[in-house]
Amino acid sequence: MILTPKIITRKLLFAIGLLLICHLFVLYLRFGLGHLTLHGMISMFNFDDERNLPTLFSGLLILSCAVTLWRVSKTKTENQAGLTFYWKALSAFTLFLFLDEIFSIHEIANHKMFKDIWPYGDGFFYFAWVVPYLFLVGVAFLFFIKFLMKLPAATRIQFITAGAIYAGGALGMELIGGKYHHHNGPNVYYFVIITIEELLEMLGMVRFFSAILKHFFTNTEKEKVVMQVAFQGDHR
Repeated sequence: MILTPKIITRKLLFAIGLLLICHLFVLYLRFGLGHLTLHGMISMFNFDDERNLPTLFSGLLILSCAVTLWRVSKTKTENQAGLTFYWKALSAFTLFLFLDEIFSIHEIANHKMFKDIWPYGDGFFYFAWVVPYLFLVGVAFLFFIKFLMKLPAATRIQFITAGAIYAGGALGMELIGGKYHHHNGPNVYYFVIITIEELLEMLGMVRFFSAILKHFFTNTEKEKVVMQVAFQGDHR
């Protein structure tokens, strides 16, 4: 099997498409036919639920980004450019996003004891976790801005684009969703917002992974990865 950044991206987008179809189908089962659980099938594919197939896909995608970032930090080119530390730091930050995706760390900030610290902001801060995470994203951007400026122009633009798409979903749509949920509750229109939010997160991370792979392949003078699977056995 021959894998290139383009082929990997295409396969990931195909997987996202399948997950989206399943998600829309279970939303139809819930809001169109009135099924609430359907033996766990609803929660298994619902983008708004945790510990299901969409969460597993997103988690593995983010983890792949973190591992590849660490691998990039080990290349001779990045070491000579003095960027090894930043690549490792970006890998660690991405690993935190993976842990947050899998274990829902951000939900801790939704506890009542934290929600009372700041006002709802007319509902925008209904999901209280967005406040500390907005601060975290701002600090991360300031920390990595020097690193971004030292990257090749193509990689820099792709990283910024990926970050904007991901943050636009994770934080931007969460602010909108919080305001809507605060005033209207979790109806079908709220789940439309959730669908857009999760799609932006997945697409942003796919864009990020593709940019990392392109940068890695360029620096290592590779254009593709060849995977060979050998089957051995007695064919008597």
